[in-house]
Amino acid sequence: MFRCFIFLAFASFVGSVSAGFMTGNKLKSYMDDSEKGAFFNGGVYRGYIIGVHDAFDSVLFFTPKDATQGQVTAVVSKYLNANPETWNKPADEIIVSALLIAFPCKKN
Repeated sequence: MFRCFIFLAFASFVGSVSAGFMTGNKLKSYMDDSEKGAFFNGGVYRGYIIGVHDAFDSVLFFTPKDATQGQVTAVVSKYLNANPETWNKPADEIIVSALLIAFPCKKN
């Protein structure tokens, strides 16, 4: 639990000093394109989510070993649709927030 707190504090600090490469608005745009069958933008959408997931899994959140990339992407899509007020934030922060809710840190 302490490890989760330390990493959350660090992630909050880092997120506040960097602009990020992609905003939530752009991520939402890629999600919408993906749902319309746009191959390239759909790949960017899924790839960005899985990249952020892989960077923080087992550090900030704990995804079940049998979870699929489709499930991880669906968690983020559901969060994006339910929280339009977050779209102005960096996309990586939105993804981490969604995954923290879905797959919280294990209690020791």
